[in-house]
Amino acid sequence: MLKHIVIPLDGSTYSEKALSYGVEMATQAGASVSLVVVVPSYETMNWPGARLSGGRELEEHHRKLAQDYLDKQVRALTEAGVSEVRGVLRCGDIRHEINDYAQLNNADLIVVSTHGLSTGAHGDVTERVMGSTALKILMSASCPVLLVRAAV
Repeated sequence: MLKHIVIPLDGSTYSEKALSYGVEMATQAGASVSLVVVVPSYETMNWPGARLSGGRELEEHHRKLAQDYLDKQVRALTEAGVSEVRGVLRCGDIRHEINDYAQLNNADLIVVSTHGLSTGAHGDVTERVMGSTALKILMSASCPVLLVRAAV
């Protein structure tokens, strides 16, 4: 039985498609939902801009945008009658942050889109079928992962 579903979001229409599936499953099972948005940590990613003037401010700006988006999604689900929904903002590598959160909070399922904002022109055939972020989450998750096919 599903008790806790984690749904990573990145603001893309693809991740919001996964959100619809995850919420429907949670509603049917009476499970709680955690919406998780991960903002990259520019410093730990060795992003060159992190050391430039304004790098920290840019990262903080992205955190604020992510938190605003997350709050909007939580509000919409609460108003739609989803009984237990929480928004979680994390900073770091998405694969590690999603899987760490799911494991630490005893998630029964992660519902993620096959593609998201990082979808682009990739040379790797695997990434054309499934995005690199979804693949990383799938390969290292400690619970089942439902991949929601995005039409790309």
